[in-house]
Amino acid sequence: MKKVCFLMMIGVYSSLMASLYLYNDSPFPLKAEVIGANGVNIGSLDLAPQQLSYMTDQIGSSDPTGSGEQSPQYENYNESLTPYSVFWYCPEGSLYSSCQQAFAGATVTANSCSGSYFCKSPKKQEESPNPELK
Repeated sequence: MKKVCFLMMIGVYSSLMASLYLYNDSPFPLKAEVIGANGVNIGSLDLAPQQLSYMTDQIGSSDPTGSGEQSPQYENYNESLTPYSVFWYCPEGSLYSSCQQAFAGATVTANSCSGSYFCKSPKKQEESPNPELK
């Protein structure tokens, strides 16, 4: 009986929490930005190449990003925030790829989304015109 109650409590808790797993399967460091179906910015993560992480969103929270402010953008917080949109950005800010239909519990990879799959190489520091000033 205790085991059944415990499993029911886990089920209720997991229904209030929605996790999205993010895997950067690209050769570039990328920033993943997650937006809920109702336009709420769930958050963003910087991921190194081949790094896996997750993002949790508390459904029904008036402030899912934890900023501590009550804002008109959270007026529809009782509505489901799924499916999520996931945008993968390169270090210089260009869009690497994007997925528009990511559901809770899914693993979203940068190369499974639609996009260019390309980042510009980082700019090298320019050499000083006078080598004596090093």
